Amino acid sequence: SQLVAAAHAPDREKLHALLQQRVQQLQASMARAEQLAAFNRLGPAELHKARLALITAQLAATTDASERADLHTKRIAIHERGCRSVEAAFRTGRATQMAVLDAKLNVLQAKIDMENDATGKPVPGKTGDR
Repeated sequence: SQLVAAAHAPDREKLHALLQQRVQQLQASMARAEQLAAFNRLGPAELHKARLALITAQLAATTDASERADLHTKRIAIHERGCRSVEAAFRTGRATQMAVLDAKLNVLQAKIDMENDATGKPVPGKTGDR
């Protein structure tokens, strides 16, 4: 049992290092995305996608329960902002009702993920951020 755990330790360290590299890359991408958005060279949907990618990578890279809870809260807020944006676009005829339902589903899934993470349960049917 200890031999098996010891054999997998280097794999965990390598994975953690790779996850941290991904977070660093996405932080750099996020900084650039914010610059582009400030000059209207990047749309809200792309900025939304960049924020979600960073939060998702940070969630994968951390094991600290308090930090994970904060990241889940941020992820929910990002999805809620996106949902409000899609609802506004729907009201003006620039988005479909299906897009609104999808955005609401993303908020709900983020809340489910947070609750499952807090209870240590696996996340059945998780499809990830869209």
